[in-house]
Amino acid sequence: MKAARTNRIEPTESPSTAHGRLPFSILRPPSGRAKLPGAPRKRARWEAGSRLVARAAVVLLAVSVLAATGAFWGISRGAIQGKGVLALLLNDPNIKHPEEQKGDENFLLIGADTREGDNGKLGAGDANDVEGSRSDTIILVNIPASRARVVAVSFPRDLQIDRPACAKWNSTTGQYSTQVQPAETHAKINSAYMYGGPQCLVKVVQKLSGLQVNHFIGEDFEGFADMVDAVGGVEVCSTKPLYDDELGTVLEKAGKQTLDGQQALQYVRARQIEAEGTGDYGRIKRQQKFISSLLRGMLSQKVLANPARLRDLLQAFTKRAVMAGVKMEDLLKLAESMQSIQTNKVTFITIPTTGTSEDGMNNEVPNDDGVRAIFDAIIYDKPLPGEGGAKASSTSVVTPWTVDTTTTARTTTATSSSTPPAPPPETQPAEGAKAVSVKGFTVQVVAPSSTILYKVVQALSKQGFKVDMTSSGVAHSDTVATIARFSPASRDAAATVASSVPGTLIELGSTPNADVELVIGASGEIPAIAAPAQPGAPIVVSEVKAVDGVVVLPENLTVTNGADTTC
Repeated sequence: MKAARTNRIEPTESPSTAHGRLPFSILRPPSGRAKLPGAPRKRARWEAGSRLVARAAVVLLAVSVLAATGAFWGISRGAIQGKGVLALLLNDPNIKHPEEQKGDENFLLIGADTREGDNGKLGAGDANDVEGSRSDTIILVNIPASRARVVAVSFPRDLQIDRPACAKWNSTTGQYSTQVQPAETHAKINSAYMYGGPQCLVKVVQKLSGLQVNHFIGEDFEGFADMVDAVGGVEVCSTKPLYDDELGTVLEKAGKQTLDGQQALQYVRARQIEAEGTGDYGRIKRQQKFISSLLRGMLSQKVLANPARLRDLLQAFTKRAVMAGVKMEDLLKLAESMQSIQTNKVTFITIPTTGTSEDGMNNEVPNDDGVRAIFDAIIYDKPLPGEGGAKASSTSVVTPWTVDTTTTARTTTATSSSTPPAPPPETQPAEGAKAVSVKGFTVQVVAPSSTILYKVVQALSKQGFKVDMTSSGVAHSDTVATIARFSPASRDAAATVASSVPGTLIELGSTPNADVELVIGASGEIPAIAAPAQPGAPIVVSEVKAVDGVVVLPENLTVTNGADTTC
């Protein structure tokens, strides 16, 4: 079970009190690079703005790092002046395991790319060059009830989603319309905010994560630059000078250097740096390290020992922020409960993807199993890769570097067990499962007897499955249920196996020897093997519910620790 709970911040929902244009407004449609009449190609290539991950994450630092140091206690309660907006959906059925989330605080942070007002003076162009505003940063920050760590999960701007129908959002007035924006499959995640505002984005994020978003914060160009200046600049380190094809020179030299607000803005916006050679994901890693450096700077004595600088920092944060469920008294409660957090307990993770879509939209296709594993680890307070002080074990988090040996050693002779097999585990519908080609994955078969093993392997091979004979073998199952265990990215493969072996459950677990491990139940009966579902067909199958204590994380996570000082 999770650690003892602390008092929860009760989320509040406030309607927008803004008049005129809010600090963040409607997105340009994300379907392409809309060239403005008379605008140079360079500006048109901004492609609906840049993902200012660092800008929004500074908000995290303001509410969690300042809280952790108790700095809020010396700042006037009147400092919070952000505008209110309707955003929260507290009774959403997509919230998973709410009993495990009791006491957690989840902040959805939005970075806004707007050219209105003083934002146009920051080298980004003005409102005549690029109209409106783009939500190009989405970060979900979890502070667990134990207050022992902070986890910030970044969502790629072009992440592919199925957007639900949402009330239309008027960015100028900050109000929602009675008109409804229709649902759309295979949309980009930033289209949720573009068409449906904060509430639609909250709905999408809650469905993807299963977390209850109880706080929403939006920030813009000017607010970001002001916050960097308020802490006296941020030190970055680069192994080489950086030049961006769109923005020009970002860093003139290699090595350590301190950036002011405007320089930092260019540093975190740059996404066309050929020297990095990794596109958007190189930028994400650079941004995460920038945030880590800012975190350390905020915890330094030059900030903590300077009340005026602290006040400037908080005022810079709130001056242009748009918020829901955030009040000074709430932050003071958070401050009191987070006094001892250290930088190595702040972890930044990027949503894992499997590549870009092939429909011409270039959407980032999410690794659904990996995404679920990340948020299961967050919900159950399990250690994450790169997290300072975290110790993974095969009984808590099964990761690529911690192999559960109980699933790897298979013998050809089963030994009897004095313990009767357990009944089938608790299950839930496997939503979204679709069949894939049986030629695209391998299957390891484990059966309670050599006779059953032979029959199952023979029948599966006849149906075209690629059975791994070197790892298949005989062993007793601890349950009467037949289970197709899958590793991250192989969920649909397991569902395809289940479609061929009626009654089979699927379960996320460690499968080091094959893509899917089919464990025949302890009933002693030879299962019937049928033709698998056709590729692309939806599959109705039951999935074993996640067990508190077992989470399988994907191998290719992009992770940055708050204490990382490497160049």
